[in-house]
Order: sequence, then C-alpha cells, then structure tokens
Amino acid sequence: MSAPDQGGTVNIPHGLDVNKILAVVGRIELTSGQAAFAGSGLPNAGFFLWLASTHIVVTNLVANSFLIRSKPLTLLITHLP
Repeated sequence: MSAPDQGGTVNIPHGLDVNKILAVVGRIELTSGQAAFAGSGLPNAGFFLWLASTHIVVTNLVANSFLIRSKPLTLLITHLP
C-alpha cells in the first residue's frame, strides 16, 4: 500500500542481498485498470523509489501525488541468484 499522504513514505523490507539486486520497478494502481509507474511524470500520481540495504523506500511526491494516496502498490525486483 502506498503512503496515505502527499510526501509520505513507506518502507518495504526485501530480505535480499542488496548487491545482487539489479532493478526495482514500482507500480501504484490509480483505479481499476489504470496504474502509475515510478518516475512516469503522470500529473497527481508522482512517486519515486530507492533501494536501501534492507528495504525499498517508496515516496509520494510532495504536491503531486493526490491520486496515489493509500493505493495498492506492486514492486518487481530483478536480482541475481
């Protein structure tokens, strides 16, 4: 679930060796059948994510994330074996 407020952050533990993670893609559902991706620049649906050693940080943009507050969040992590 995305953060409940604009500028809010959620931390999602990944349980993986951070040195083996190649990519992380984030998707937040706007409405049924519509979604925003991290960095897409979609008006009122802005968010970014970054990788920390034990978790992935998903942050709603401060004044540009009205449509994605408390919405379902999906992450795709690509990593080495």
